[in-house]
Amino acid sequence: MSAAPAADELTALESDVLGAVANADFSGVYDFDRGRVTEQVPQVDVAVIELDEQGRIRDRANVLVSRDYPDGVVAPIDDSLSSSSVRWQRWEQNRFDGSGVYGEGTDIIPGREDAPLRYMSTYPASLLKSMAAFGLVFLSDHGAIDLEADYTFDGVTKPIQQWTSEMIRMSNNTSSQAMIKMLHEVRYEGQTGIEFLNDELQRLGLTTLQLQGTSATTGGGWSNGGVSMTSFDTARLDLILDGGSGGVLWTTDAGVDVASDVLSEEGRDWLLDIWSGSAYHWMLDTGNFCGWTTPYTGESQYPAVGIPAVVPESSLKADGTSTIAWAGSPFASIDVRPCNETAEVTYYNKYGLTYNAGSDAGIVRSLEGKDFRHYIIAVTSNLGYRYGDEELAATGNACLSNESSFCYTDRFPVLAGTIDAAIAARGAAGPVETPEPTATPEPTVSPEPTPSATSVPTSTATPGSGGEGSGADPSEASGSDAASGSDGGQATGSEAGAADDGSLAATGSDAATALTVLALLALGGGALALTLTRRRRTAGE
Repeated sequence: MSAAPAADELTALESDVLGAVANADFSGVYDFDRGRVTEQVPQVDVAVIELDEQGRIRDRANVLVSRDYPDGVVAPIDDSLSSSSVRWQRWEQNRFDGSGVYGEGTDIIPGREDAPLRYMSTYPASLLKSMAAFGLVFLSDHGAIDLEADYTFDGVTKPIQQWTSEMIRMSNNTSSQAMIKMLHEVRYEGQTGIEFLNDELQRLGLTTLQLQGTSATTGGGWSNGGVSMTSFDTARLDLILDGGSGGVLWTTDAGVDVASDVLSEEGRDWLLDIWSGSAYHWMLDTGNFCGWTTPYTGESQYPAVGIPAVVPESSLKADGTSTIAWAGSPFASIDVRPCNETAEVTYYNKYGLTYNAGSDAGIVRSLEGKDFRHYIIAVTSNLGYRYGDEELAATGNACLSNESSFCYTDRFPVLAGTIDAAIAARGAAGPVETPEPTATPEPTVSPEPTPSATSVPTSTATPGSGGEGSGADPSEASGSDAASGSDGGQATGSEAGAADDGSLAATGSDAATALTVLALLALGGGALALTLTRRRRTAGE
């Protein structure tokens, strides 16, 4: 579609991120569904906003990888701190896999038909829960919600803070449905809370952040057609949370000055406290896999360390193993504490995972005495647990195998670790300079490509017991990314979201016989029974 800006037009961070993408080499990921290295270059959207000690913007970068841009392309950032040079399109699995025309889809933002870059933005998976949490604070700041109140969902009553904490820290789907349903029920100035949230995101210039089409009855229905999150807008949402200088962060095209005070200080603190207790450190940072090795990947830790972040002590059991462990998985035996002792940063994050989507976004801050870094990173991709690394091909699917249980490709922590090292090398020295907007490439047409861990309450439930420590029925679809929505993987695997039943249906090709595997994912100290339908290839396939 377009050539990248010249190297001498890039900022330091843009050069760093572009180089990190090249080093990660996403074209080499392994497709467990097809049993080979992926035929198509994956869709990977990487955004980083580098900050100084006061939370002021030092630099920013957005790099896109796709079959249009297999080596990565820098998406220019304009004066409104937006990637307006990109024609963002909604994810359609069939177009990616080849049964539809790639590049001819539904626009997320109308009117960008002539934009020099195009990108089919992937389903955000449970990263979407971040939008719901922000919506709660937006409405609380306007007096429409009392965050200290209780809420009853499906016969269970809990404090709103507990529902939200479970939604973010444990990526609990039942809690997420509860909060999204509540957003539908709340009224403010003639709108539902969900309508207000979507309008507020648009007003703030976060135009690709959309939580549309969800069910007012169940709080589910998180489908591709209405839910979208690009990485740079996701990073800007976190910037509102962490850009604490008090100054204007960006000004929208409509002239709205956006600063961190669009959220109250109390609301920001409430969200940061919740974010600080995230239990899942397994995509861009991999503390949950501290020192882990596999029979297939040699003596070095697998996956790579990535961002050298501390895993919150509150997410660990007394023996240092993770509360997200399920029986037989590496998590059940890995003592995370040695890696916490050598950690250099905190990473307040929210991840997402489905069969055809993998995402992670959050705020990185250096620990006392470590090389300075303060930045926000967001990565969205189509690389869910359908994909991984070729070295683990013998497992059938690395995520579903207790020989690995790593649900992403190792290229993600490699990418993040490279970016973190580059930012750490810059340190805190030097003045903050507002980067000039990157030159926007001219449109061209190409042929279709052949501080410390914050304490949070720790559940006492044991893996596989079914208890969340919250009174929820363990038979519910209460776990992470059990997909009340769908990743749209029609031909190649989709989460069984249409039925809102919480199962992950990892389907393969038509010429296959089904093998149903029961996997237990411990979430919040409890467990979720996921019916994982895998396809065993026939001899002639």
